Amino acid sequence: MSLPQLDGSIIFIYAKDFEASCRFYGEVLGLERAGELGGDVQIFLLSGCYLAVVKQGVSASATPPRCAAEAGDTAIVGLLCKSTKDVDAYHVRLQGAGLGSVLSAPQRNDTFGLYNMMARDPNGYLVEVQCFLKPDMLKPLKSKL
Repeated sequence: MSLPQLDGSIIFIYAKDFEASCRFYGEVLGLERAGELGGDVQIFLLSGCYLAVVKQGVSASATPPRCAAEAGDTAIVGLLCKSTKDVDAYHVRLQGAGLGSVLSAPQRNDTFGLYNMMARDPNGYLVEVQCFLKPDMLKPLKSKL
């Protein structure tokens, strides 16, 4: 079975001091805001992908990660799909891959406006395959160099 091409990538970092982290990436590093998922997730534009700063304790996963200083999870590999059908296809592929583990089946998450599933790669990193339910939720990614 061939899979649909992924539509992009989003990196999630968990911040104990959410406001300071948002200032660091937005004001100090000068990253442009692409959007937000509620008030507790700020998303910034990078060339070719997004960076999401998530307030510690808030997550679309069943067990929200903590900041890297307090837990082993330092980031989520966020893989963006164009549709819920594409997320479902990746779920089927990951279930049968024999590598890593699937943590949750795809589900609609109206709080964050997405449809997602969670897995862990063979090294234990969280992987979230998702699509946004509103296609215009974020500004388009900047073109690659």
